[in-house]
Amino acid sequence: MAETSETSNPDDSSTLSVTSLEVTLRIGEDLEKRYNGNPENRYKIDEIKQMLSNGRRIAYFQKQKSDDHNNRSRHKIILPIGNDRAVEASVTLQRDKVDAFTDIFSYRVVKFKEVSFFVEPTKQTIKKDGCSFKFSNLDEKAGTGSEDFKALYRAVDSCEIPPVDINKEKDQKIWANYVLALKKLVKQKEQVWKI
Repeated sequence: MAETSETSNPDDSSTLSVTSLEVTLRIGEDLEKRYNGNPENRYKIDEIKQMLSNGRRIAYFQKQKSDDHNNRSRHKIILPIGNDRAVEASVTLQRDKVDAFTDIFSYRVVKFKEVSFFVEPTKQTIKKDGCSFKFSNLDEKAGTGSEDFKALYRAVDSCEIPPVDINKEKDQKIWANYVLALKKLVKQKEQVWKI
């Protein structure tokens, strides 16, 4: 069922090729309230769940800094949801025992927010096409025992934490315009004093 993952330069993204991958995201009620209360989010949590639950989609997985409290590994999932928008989820692995021999795995969502999405991430990122997402509450046993999910988790965990992309050209333009505006203001103030 699963094809092999493609390897590439560690600075670039790699694509994990699997025919289909089911990912369960477990969300608490407090997180839903915080998400819906954020005025920067264009969609409500129920609309996001509906969008992500329908069909397969592209997802970008990145490793994040470990949790400070219990040193648990964290990942970031970036899910494009439309033109120039994406949902970013900071997640940890959740493991539930079904019986003595069976474990199921899911992602517990720690942070969930909408972000601007202009270019796809490329550094230390695993791009996964064909993900289907399910949502469940924290107190439910839900997830998958799939080897594909375990392989994805291991691949993401083996990546480096991606560096923050700094757009130097854009920042230089902003500062140049700022300096130009300050010079114009100073000139205007000087003219007022000369009168």
